[in-house]
Amino acid sequence: MMPSFSLAALTALELAPPELIDVAAACGYDHVGLRLLPAMLALPIR
Repeated sequence: MMPSFSLAALTALELAPPELIDVAAACGYDHVGLRLLPAMLALPIR
């Protein structure tokens, strides 16, 4: 059996859930972890 891989929601905080799904599919991930509530109120300034 082949292992399956998932992309975690916190990997790309700047992406909305539909965009994260598109990126995960394009990169060959089998699953995507989605957050139903924001991880933070605003993105950190880098």
